[in-house]
Amino acid sequence: MILRKEKEALVKKISRELQDHKTVAIMQISGVPDRLLQQTRNRLRENGAEVIITRKTLLERALGKNFEKLAQYLNGNVA
Repeated sequence: MILRKEKEALVKKISRELQDHKTVAIMQISGVPDRLLQQTRNRLRENGAEVIITRKTLLERALGKNFEKLAQYLNGNVA
């Protein structure tokens, strides 16, 4: 269970990351086999990408009004 302070800190971190990067991807992860997801995460990290998997509600809060267009892609389980 994540505490409220930890959630707030995570929302701030995600929001900062969104502001600091030119490219942001949202990925549908339901139905993706665990092994494939781990391989994908590892490859992205090897190439300098940061992968954050979080609850959709926290991501929605981090997106805020600055990234409303991305919110339309928050269907199902996303990363």
